[in-house]
Amino acid sequence: MKNDYKCQIYLGSFAEISPMAMLFPFFILSLIIQFLILYAESFAQKRWITDEFLNAKISL
Repeated sequence: MKNDYKCQIYLGSFAEISPMAMLFPFFILSLIIQFLILYAESFAQKRWITDEFLNAKISL
């Protein structure tokens, strides 16, 4: 009887951990996507600033 109880506890803990383990890759993927978006935004901003600078130079 004690053995069955141990098995039940183990399965219960596994069931508790499992959803988080399943979500973990998605969490990492979302972090990577966030960093890529931030990088792309900063790159676009830099490019926009340089274009603005060139336009100002041309107008001068």
